[in-house]
Amino acid sequence: MTTTGAPAPSSSRPYWPHCGHGADTAGNPVGCRGRQVEPHDACLAHLTDTDRTTYLNGLAPGSDLDHRGTHFADYLLEQVLNRLHDPTTGRPHLGTARFDGATFSANASFSKATFSANAWFDGATFSAEAWFDEAAFSAEASFAGATFSAYASFSKATFSAYASFDRATFSTTASFTMATFSADARFQEAAFAAGAEFELATFSAAVSFDRATFSGSARFLRAAFEAASHLEPVSLTGHCFVAGLVSLLR
Repeated sequence: MTTTGAPAPSSSRPYWPHCGHGADTAGNPVGCRGRQVEPHDACLAHLTDTDRTTYLNGLAPGSDLDHRGTHFADYLLEQVLNRLHDPTTGRPHLGTARFDGATFSANASFSKATFSANAWFDGATFSAEAWFDEAAFSAEASFAGATFSAYASFSKATFSAYASFDRATFSTTASFTMATFSADARFQEAAFAAGAEFELATFSAAVSFDRATFSGSARFLRAAFEAASHLEPVSLTGHCFVAGLVSLLR
């Protein structure tokens, strides 16, 4: 499992009650930006071992999570998802999930997870691999402004409601192979620096790639667009493969 260091200090204060661990009056006045885990004044990453264990033991399938700005390193995310494991489905089950501005410096696997309420990953940073294969998003899902520095996979993921990847940045291959978007999907101003894979993806409602940038190959082989879609203007400096594109535009 790949790990890197903690996120760089920021001078901007988050709008949620934050941890503040490591703050000083010199170069790091804000400290850790992680959302406090009530009733404590520390985030999940900086709770004492005892308090973290108590919090984890209180989780159950379908629990709401609010870990905005939190730094997930080593096995911290795995520990959370293990507590959300639903024995009837064999999948992690999350209620409302708030990971806005969170940093994942280890491989982050949400594969086969069920999100039964809104899921926010706006501005999240994935420094290692990010896996959302076969994840099921029942409500809104937003990855607006998220940064993916390593391989990112949403293969066979299902988005039942509005999905946003506006301004998301993918530094290596991003896979949406066989992903299903049942409601509006937006990739406006998204930046794909390497391969973007949308083979056999299904877009049942409007989809927008306005001002998206594809610097590597963009593959839409046998992708299905079933409603009005906006694929231009985009910036494409690599190769675009659209053979077998299924166009069902109304």
